[in-house]
Amino acid sequence: MSDSFVKYQILYEKQLIVTEYHGLLTRDLLDQHRTSVRDLVGNVKRFSTIDVLSHLRDFDMSNQDIVMMAFGSVIEPGVKRAFVAQTAAQHLLAAKYSQASGLCNYHFKTFSDLDTAQDWVSRSI
Repeated sequence: MSDSFVKYQILYEKQLIVTEYHGLLTRDLLDQHRTSVRDLVGNVKRFSTIDVLSHLRDFDMSNQDIVMMAFGSVIEPGVKRAFVAQTAAQHLLAAKYSQASGLCNYHFKTFSDLDTAQDWVSRSI
């Protein structure tokens, strides 16, 4: 059994998806997660997201994978996306994703803890 997995909560009343990534993040793992969310929820485009990267050991994705990930996002432009990161590698992944998504009109911010990220996401844009 792999120690790499994704856990997520869909908070419908808050229009929020909170995702925790564990172990080694790969494009395949991310694609499986996106498919699960789409299948479960359907239209999540107006949901803000919090991606908790602080449980990641590392990521194995090329810059092209990160660009594809950003442009293939299941959420639409104009919503908020928060990252929770603690290590240099986690901050690097958040920064690369934010940079790749810059043309998509997302509102990004990286935090060191989940509570602060949730406070930011809950405030109006």
